[in-house]
Amino acid sequence: MPRPALRDPAVLERLRAAIRRIEGVGPGWSGGEAAVLRLGLDEIDRHLPWGGLPAGALHEIVAADSAMAGTASAFSAHLAALSGDGPVLWCEGGRILDSGALHPPGLRSFGLDPGRLVVARTGSDAETLWAMEDGLRCGALAAVIGALAAVSLTESRRLQHAAAASGVTALMLRPAGAACAPNAATTRWRVAAAPRAAGPGWRLEMFRCRGGPPGDWHVEWRDETRGLAMAAALRDRQAAPDRRAG
Repeated sequence: MPRPALRDPAVLERLRAAIRRIEGVGPGWSGGEAAVLRLGLDEIDRHLPWGGLPAGALHEIVAADSAMAGTASAFSAHLAALSGDGPVLWCEGGRILDSGALHPPGLRSFGLDPGRLVVARTGSDAETLWAMEDGLRCGALAAVIGALAAVSLTESRRLQHAAAASGVTALMLRPAGAACAPNAATTRWRVAAAPRAAGPGWRLEMFRCRGGPPGDWHVEWRDETRGLAMAAALRDRQAAPDRRAG
């Protein structure tokens, strides 16, 4: 019996879909197209195996350095805003003074209505993990965000499984250097500053993507549209893979 041609796009897509179902993320697992968060940037959405970020999955946002903690929070707030209209549980963690306490009114600029926020001020990573896992069991939430200094592979798997079971998006905010340790997040991002034109400039590195290649994009936040846009000078630049370990 002849083997299927692996260069056939239809065959490849069926194989990718089967892998996503086995891993517990992506269309075919929890609501198909409705379970995908589209960033509104074709360059990024098309690069992702799901056509956007899968909801009901764990994603990690790493600040490139301590000065980028606020930007990592802003990116997380934007992703939470894309996750639906329900409440968002935000667990600040035990290291508030490292990056400043959460300022809910400021998150409105990035699309997240502070009226949707439920803020939990936990005293340790263990408490944050408990609060996140408990929140992920509540299907009424749109997203759960938690600031974690350290997380083990086993702990991250628990968060991933809880998110997959409820369909609630889970976001881990991590400090600089966290990218060195493995975890079960479906996608792992590093946020850094980038040259700007019309608005704040961010460099978004997706250094790990389950089932897909990494990517690297320069984007700008546009206040007038409450969304992201590709940086004008780099709009035609293709995504470049990050070959560092992640």
